[in-house]
Amino acid sequence: MSESIAQTWHASTPAVVPSGGAHPGLIIRLARLSRGETQTQTGRACGFSQSQISRLENGRAYAYDIRHLTLLARHLGIPPNVLGLASDSVDPSQPPVNRREFVTTAAAAIAGVAVPAALRRDDGALPNTGAVHRDVGAGFTSELVRSRWLGTDSDDEPTLDLTELRRAVARAKTDYQGCRYAQTTAELPSLLASLEVATSALTDDDRLAAEALAADAYHVAASLQLKLGNEGPAWMAADASVRAAQRSGDPIVMASSARILTHVLMDSGRNRDAQTLATRMGEKLSAAWSAPADDALAVYGSLLLRGAIAAARAGNSSCADDLLSEAENAARRLGADGNLRWTAFGPTNVRLHQVNVATTLGNAGDALRRARGVGLVRIPITERRASFLIDVAAAYLQWNKHQQAYHALCAAERLAPQELSGRPAVHQLISDTRAGAPLGLSRRVEQLAQRTGVAI
Repeated sequence: MSESIAQTWHASTPAVVPSGGAHPGLIIRLARLSRGETQTQTGRACGFSQSQISRLENGRAYAYDIRHLTLLARHLGIPPNVLGLASDSVDPSQPPVNRREFVTTAAAAIAGVAVPAALRRDDGALPNTGAVHRDVGAGFTSELVRSRWLGTDSDDEPTLDLTELRRAVARAKTDYQGCRYAQTTAELPSLLASLEVATSALTDDDRLAAEALAADAYHVAASLQLKLGNEGPAWMAADASVRAAQRSGDPIVMASSARILTHVLMDSGRNRDAQTLATRMGEKLSAAWSAPADDALAVYGSLLLRGAIAAARAGNSSCADDLLSEAENAARRLGADGNLRWTAFGPTNVRLHQVNVATTLGNAGDALRRARGVGLVRIPITERRASFLIDVAAAYLQWNKHQQAYHALCAAERLAPQELSGRPAVHQLISDTRAGAPLGLSRRVEQLAQRTGVAI
């Protein structure tokens, strides 16, 4: 089964998971942002259009011409070996660039340590507005890049004990689902470094188990970077999760990593690709079922839910409804709410996604009707509870009910303050609530904005 899932993965996203090495597009994006250039500026300097640079950075280029990579490496100061180029392919008149210096500097730039005007995206927007977690996110991103490309410089001896690694991955998952993002960012780098060592040093079944743990840990890393609005590092971590999952040979691990890949695709605006990946991976996972294990059923249902959101974002309401219905059947078959394979999948989570899909499609009335049937005590995961309250706030705002939207946001803040302070999308929702609120309420929303780091 694992071979068929791997084939589906590559057939669904031929440019998302390259065959080897770090994705050239990610490296080029890191280097471009570290120089403070827009895609247009980089393209003009190298003789390319902005759309060509965009396609390359986003993984939509199916082949990489050595001449193109050489031009970009020379202009952006990328060490040739980082892009798999020969060392004599760079301009000898330029000073040499240290690989470690390049990666660390570029990582800090993409995480948003400083955001000068020139570092804005081509559309003028900032790449990251997570003010409270910006410094933490920058440090974490540097360590993420270092662990993937350079190895760790830590004097601490990485653990090869699988029991200890399982506990550490479980802590990272639990902290993330508990919206303790600062704690997650503090602990993940050393964990990722240990897993990189373990997957290289261990053999046989132990190595496969370490690869599965690495897939889960990089899944957390990608999820965290998406929360912080860091698209480039999220791609990098999702790519690492996918590769580790494939090496593990476990079809459930592979399907689970597909969930984060669909999320990254959606955040890049590739909703149809995300929908295709989620549905095809779900079909392959369930193809040979007669009596599926509960954890496989939970991953399957979660893929359907992710596909439903992608379909809604693509404006395909009928497909979203079909996927939600199939997920509801899977939840009914599972029989209870839970957190198998860290999915939080169950009947209540299906209801939460129905609210999200209805809000995404602009059906605020349907979203709020469904939300009234949800009991927060039945939601086992703090992150899911907070996200639900944020979706409710968005639905109220669609109806111009600013006071109700404000109360929902305050409830989310009390439950999980870091969920509001770290997410650019939530910052925008708070700003929109303030913009349309009457004067008395506007002042209270402004106080909420100040507490959560929203620029006003």
